[in-house]
Amino acid sequence: MALTKQQKLNFVRELLASMEESITAKLDRIPAEWDGIELRQYIAEIAADNADKCRNHLRGNTKRGRAYRNALAIQNL
Repeated sequence: MALTKQQKLNFVRELLASMEESITAKLDRIPAEWDGIELRQYIAEIAADNADKCRNHLRGNTKRGRAYRNALAIQNL
């Protein structure tokens, strides 16, 4: 089922807010010497873990996977 623009906006906001809450809840445990390099990598790994949750739907040569990759290319995303 396709989402409306508002539903997409809500989804993005909720997903990013969830990631932010998860990361900020652990700030006291993040090493003091970490700067933007380590933090950026940590955030990327959190995002990758989130992506893994839906990867099976887009993996390989499935119809949905091909459509996804095609949209990325055509829409310059």
